[in-house]
Amino acid sequence: MLVVLAIISIMGAVIFFNVGTVNDNLALKEAVDDVSLAFRQAQIEGLAVLENPAREGDFDIGYGLYFNRGEQEGEYSFVYYVDNDVTGTKNDTYDGDLSCGSGTECQKLITLDNGVTISSICGRTGSSRCAESLNNKDVSITFSRPRPRALIKSGSSEFSLLKVTLETESGETAEVTLSAGGEVSIEK
Repeated sequence: MLVVLAIISIMGAVIFFNVGTVNDNLALKEAVDDVSLAFRQAQIEGLAVLENPAREGDFDIGYGLYFNRGEQEGEYSFVYYVDNDVTGTKNDTYDGDLSCGSGTECQKLITLDNGVTISSICGRTGSSRCAESLNNKDVSITFSRPRPRALIKSGSSEFSLLKVTLETESGETAEVTLSAGGEVSIEK
């Protein structure tokens, strides 16, 4: 009886001390899913023939994601947007900020939960390794017909991929790489 009680106590202690790690892993997986599924949704809707939600009869629009760690709440959220020509010129970038006010291109502000943050963002051109840090800059990824590839832009710079690093409060990280060709890869 004493042996059974000791085994149950040891198992309980192991489970109790691993709950935080399991919770962090689940939170990180959920954040990775949020980023990669929003990217895939932008690709699907950007390449489909969908009507502009702001103007009836307008089908010349793009869909994308916007990141900016430099903005307030930028470490915890990003925007799913429709490039609907708010400024008068279709520009393949998001013309707003993370406030997502009415009358903007923002369709949805996606907030990461459970203490997961966007710890870094970097862009790559050609075969370079994430050469440019984009931590405090506007970054837009836009899919727009008839171009099958995404346009990844920060200011006047264009990139072939964007690497978004997500981090939990305990320091667990995952890198979500979004390529202009529509590929998503995840490294933990």
